[in-house]
Amino acid sequence: MKIFNIDWRRFFEALPVWSSIELPAREAFLTSFKPSAPVPSEHLGDALETLLASGLMERTGATGNRVQAAERFRPFLRAARAMHRVRILDSPDPKTLRHYAIEHWSHDELRTLTDQPSYSASPYYGLAYLRRGRWVEDFLRSQPTQRDPEDRPPGEPPDPGDPQRLVAAILEHGGPVAFSQLEEIDSELDIDRIARAIYAPLAAGVLFASLDSEYTPRIGLWPEIVERRQRPPAQPPQEVRVEESFGLALMVEDLATFLRTCAARPPRRKADGRALYVRDRRIIADKLAPTPEWLPEVLRPSAEERVEHARLTAHYHDFTTSVPETAASSRHCHCSDRGRQWLGSGPEERLRSLADPVRQHFKKGGSVFVGSTTSTNEIAATVEALSGLELLAFVPLNDFLTFHALEKNPLSDSNSLHPGWGHYSLPSESEIEDLWRKALLYTLDQLLAPIGGIRWGLVGSTLCFAITEVGRYILGLADSFNLDHDHAAQVVVQPNFEIVFLSPSPYSAALLAPIARRRGNEQVGTIFEITRSSVLDAAASGMESQEILRLLEDASTHDLPTNVRQQIKTWCAQLRRVRQRYLTIIECPDRQTARRVLEVLGRTARPLTETMIELKRETLTQSQRNKLAEAGLNLEMPSFED
Repeated sequence: MKIFNIDWRRFFEALPVWSSIELPAREAFLTSFKPSAPVPSEHLGDALETLLASGLMERTGATGNRVQAAERFRPFLRAARAMHRVRILDSPDPKTLRHYAIEHWSHDELRTLTDQPSYSASPYYGLAYLRRGRWVEDFLRSQPTQRDPEDRPPGEPPDPGDPQRLVAAILEHGGPVAFSQLEEIDSELDIDRIARAIYAPLAAGVLFASLDSEYTPRIGLWPEIVERRQRPPAQPPQEVRVEESFGLALMVEDLATFLRTCAARPPRRKADGRALYVRDRRIIADKLAPTPEWLPEVLRPSAEERVEHARLTAHYHDFTTSVPETAASSRHCHCSDRGRQWLGSGPEERLRSLADPVRQHFKKGGSVFVGSTTSTNEIAATVEALSGLELLAFVPLNDFLTFHALEKNPLSDSNSLHPGWGHYSLPSESEIEDLWRKALLYTLDQLLAPIGGIRWGLVGSTLCFAITEVGRYILGLADSFNLDHDHAAQVVVQPNFEIVFLSPSPYSAALLAPIARRRGNEQVGTIFEITRSSVLDAAASGMESQEILRLLEDASTHDLPTNVRQQIKTWCAQLRRVRQRYLTIIECPDRQTARRVLEVLGRTARPLTETMIELKRETLTQSQRNKLAEAGLNLEMPSFED
């Protein structure tokens, strides 16, 4: 070590003198001196006489107008100044640890200490080892060794004493210990044994030394290691009975709502062909099923975020297509034939089509986060963590995350980088725990919940969750699934076409969203109204009147009113499908030119007027363009203004 390679006996001999002087004198002694550099007497001010009387300083120079640290106190000053510069026990964080390492170890010493190769990008990469409990455990299991004089670093005593006993005593004590009190924590340790034993754990980065606010030298383990040792073990999550629950497969329902809108009233896309215009996005957002207010905001994406997610999902599965309106950049998002086929399938088929790719993701295994380089199969570990939960048995979310982060963490032995760990050091134990919590929460919130793989629940103010049949299917723990319906829901379709919910029912709300207009985001009361526009939109998406009536019957706990049945059939019968077609018109200056064009294009064109010709295809082929050019017919392309 650069600084702590001192004679620690002399350091302990200086402690009584150091304890006898006041704080201003201590501060002056630490900040005004270097170990062997004299300074003018006036630099010390009122502290001069106190320091001279204590023997810490002595006058020097021909006239005695300069002072310097006394020879026997210079090792103490050297170590105390280093402890003062980096208060690592007061600010135990990666940045302070890096400064401490710069202060006390050379690059080669650090690489040897943390077993990093000489070609590693940074000698500080392995500093996180020093923040892990296993670092201390490995040191306690090791045996003190006596090296040959030529191999022994400067400052290391010939007889290292019992450094393991010293570390164990400090670990048992808990927090940092003042150097002057080290004898008190173990009756078998005297100053001579401590002075011989202290170098090894300091050089190994097991013990750290710094001053406190009163400039008292202290020594201790990395504080997080002590806190973790004193922390009681986490308990497995226990099943609870929830007061409210929510398990709607939002991705499936949002996608269905988006595609039905694209089929009936195609929304406009911006010039980049990606994002929807705000007005169109809000129209779709108003049709989405609501989420309960008791869900935390981090687990409850906004309606516009859900619309964008549905748009991206539809694009990924080729459920939408875009057709240019004009030569300009305005575009609409249309439901493709594949999207209509998906809409026409049953609820379980629709859900399965989105669940199977996620199921394959879990089957393949690997890392949860993109960019992770760990060798741990994180996805398999998440499946193992969730496999221990009973079907539809609610457990507190925080208890589940805490237990697996602290007691069942597969990343505990990981020495690889992860996103968020930075590029200059390995993760500490707390960072590993935090990352595994995030990995499990990401799996629940982003991979399972959108497809109905879990149900959220609430008991008091505690958020809970339960694995569903769909979730077990996605995780590969089951070969099939049945949808979880709200059998106890009370929903009434009234003769005035209003739909009243007597109790919350997310499943029924999702069934009715495509065929009725939502009235607010409440979960109880008059939530939907059947209108001519909503029925025509449903019919435009491919639904027949019988299918619309069946959805109403499935959702309603009473028979449908006769007038509602008849009116829905009437509205559906009013739907007629008309086809939009794009034409290419060739304008000719006179009849003779028109005849020449028709001769070249043959059956692929027909006359509309004496000088206008309709092309039966949307555009001319390159071969046709070449034939027109060879016939002396120069084809001019229209501008956007035309």
